[in-house]
Amino acid sequence: MHSTQLIVITVGMLLSFAALVFCIRKALVRSLNRSYQRGVDNGRTFQLWKVETLNLDLHQAEITHQTEIAKLNETISTFQVRLGAPVTISDHQLLEEVAITLDLALKTWRPLKGSQPVQVRTSAQILNLKNLSNRILTQVEPVRVKSLEDAA
Repeated sequence: MHSTQLIVITVGMLLSFAALVFCIRKALVRSLNRSYQRGVDNGRTFQLWKVETLNLDLHQAEITHQTEIAKLNETISTFQVRLGAPVTISDHQLLEEVAITLDLALKTWRPLKGSQPVQVRTSAQILNLKNLSNRILTQVEPVRVKSLEDAA
């Protein structure tokens, strides 16, 4: 073989080797880019899933919060009804009338023989009823009288 043929074969081999290196490099870059893109897409998908999960947790926490607020409002209204039970002067007067009626019954039973246990019980009830009536009277707020201008 002549030196010219060897030079042509060597140059051809070098060009083939350069083309092979170029193609392999291009394939590797494309493969790395695809892998990178898949990783980015998987990361975005994971982040979206995580955000959706957190949003769901927030929604459930909001629902729980709303139900607890409703329960607290219900409890508050129940306590307001219990504590702010409207007791009026007429209620106090009714208790006084019941005490008077019990006192009359006690006076009726005194002359009867064998009514001693009933008399003791009635006396205790009258005393308790008068105490209750006085406690209610101290808790009743005075009724505000409207002026004639307010009534008109």
